[in-house]
Amino acid sequence: MVFGKWKKAAKGLNLGKLSKIQGIQVPEGFCVTTEAYQMALEQIARFANTI
Repeated sequence: MVFGKWKKAAKGLNLGKLSKIQGIQVPEGFCVTTEAYQMALEQIARFANTI
């Protein structure tokens, strides 16, 4: 899926651009797509239900 690939790259690119603007502080970290975040939440919910 090409769109998904570019969506991830665009988030990082935009954060990089923001970090170069004087007066804007961008904390160090990493980018996670909405899809990846939702998958993680689903996995957590499944794990919690097994305990």
